Amino acid sequence: MLVCLSKPEWFFAEVPKTGTTAICDALRYSDKYESAYCWTKHWPVLPPDSFLRRKPKALISVRNPYSRAVSCWMWCFASHKPETSTPARLGFESWLAVAKENLKQTGFIWPMDIAVTVCQPQNLWLSLYPWDFVLKQESLYADFRSALDSFGFPELPVKRVNSAASVNKKAKEAGLTLKHWKEHYTGDCKKLVEELWQEDFEALKPYYPEFETP
Repeated sequence: MLVCLSKPEWFFAEVPKTGTTAICDALRYSDKYESAYCWTKHWPVLPPDSFLRRKPKALISVRNPYSRAVSCWMWCFASHKPETSTPARLGFESWLAVAKENLKQTGFIWPMDIAVTVCQPQNLWLSLYPWDFVLKQESLYADFRSALDSFGFPELPVKRVNSAASVNKKAKEAGLTLKHWKEHYTGDCKKLVEELWQEDFEALKPYYPEFETP
């Protein structure tokens, strides 16, 4: 979560694995605003009430749950923490199956693990606030530029270099064969993703006329 305190006032909610690291980096290192505050990365929190009372514009990012699930898995695969990487390195389908069992037993996809934050449903963030702009990962840069233009924020260059390159490199070094996200969908993967992130498929319908499917 990053709050920009320039005029006009606005804030951006960074939902994990929705392609937003590039935007956060652009905000942190830009000289186009007066100041900014950054909360712990990825946590589903809002700015203080004192800031919200100023009626800032609110931006959030989202992603097709099918492709996001693969990105979450790859992030876990690349992790140096055994409790996170071990289930992921069993394969995408096995990782999903373990997550489903976790959800059944505890109510969390990955309880007691750093993956619990990264892999949370996007709806956890979406339901926090009446967002003015919902930026889709598939058209992230154009959506972001359009939002800034609409309320008169200066040009903010966003580089297409983000955490994906780092995650891909680490995953490859750990033995994962990199390929298009759709190619990871074998067996019961599609069904498991739809069960695990069911609330996202429902919550994101207003922003996706249809989801690109595996």
